[in-house]
Formats: sequence, C-alpha cells, structure tokens
Amino acid sequence: MPRPEWEHSPSFLSSFFSSIIAVMKGDTAAQELARLIEELGLASPTAREKARARLKRLTGKDYGADPGPWREWWEKHARLRCNRCGKPLFDRKVYYRVKTRLTSEPTELHISEEEMSRDTAAEMEELFKRLEGKPVEELEDEVLVLLDYYLCLPCKRAHVAQVRKGPGR
Repeated sequence: MPRPEWEHSPSFLSSFFSSIIAVMKGDTAAQELARLIEELGLASPTAREKARARLKRLTGKDYGADPGPWREWWEKHARLRCNRCGKPLFDRKVYYRVKTRLTSEPTELHISEEEMSRDTAAEMEELFKRLEGKPVEELEDEVLVLLDYYLCLPCKRAHVAQVRKGPGR
C-alpha cells in the first residue's frame, strides 16, 4: 500500500522527528517552545530556519528568524493560564477572556427634606473614623470590582452553565 504524499515531504518529516525528539527528551510544549526560541540564536542558518518553521507550526504565529520578537511573545503568553483550572493557555488555539464589572447597586434612596436640612458633619466624621485603617482595596471593592481573566474551553463551558443556571433555576 503506497504511503500518502505528505509523509514523504521534508517539512512533515522534520516536524515528525522534532516531535519525537521532544517527547524523548521529556520536553513539555512549553520547554519545546523555549528551546526553539533559543535555537533561533544559533549560528547555523539551517538550524535557525528549522526552529522558525517549527515555531510557526506549533504556534500559528510568525515573528521572523530573530529571537527577540519571539521572546517578547513568549514572555507575554507563557504565563497565561486558565483562572479556574490552572492549565496553560499559550499553546491552545482558542481560549476565552472574561471581563466582569461588579458595581454596587444600592436600593433607591429616599431622602426627606428634614434629612437634607440636617447638619451631617458629626455623622460624616464618625463614618470617616470607622473607615480609618481599612484597606483601600476593601473600600473600593464595596463600590466597584473589575475582573479580567482567562478560561480554557472546558472551564468556559462550566462557567457559562453556572452563571446561566443562577440560584433557584
């Protein structure tokens, strides 16, 4: 039975053997990417081009043969993890960014004319004394919380299902 054409292509064979070598060395995807970025700095143009081609295949990105832009990309994405399960996200084709804005929504205030005309200086002074020494972040969180984090696909599905379910549904 003849083998498919792609099995004979140099790029397939190079990618195939690079993957096998990475597994034999015990490289994780992160270790392999870091190693390939360092290989871009090698003197041999052939080694640099092989490393660049492998990086392009693994990441879907092309930052050229200079290791600098790849290092910048790596620094930004290597630490990217799912906020829920902790799995790395840098090597995933799809991940999700969650931006949540929580604001306090006090019930409607009814202020009478009597309350408006009252001198509240002493009450305000007492309030400031009670707040003194409390962490600023704690006080700010009572008014506004901005959350910005990432989720992998399974955690995104679980998160959406949980939020949609809500209490008592």
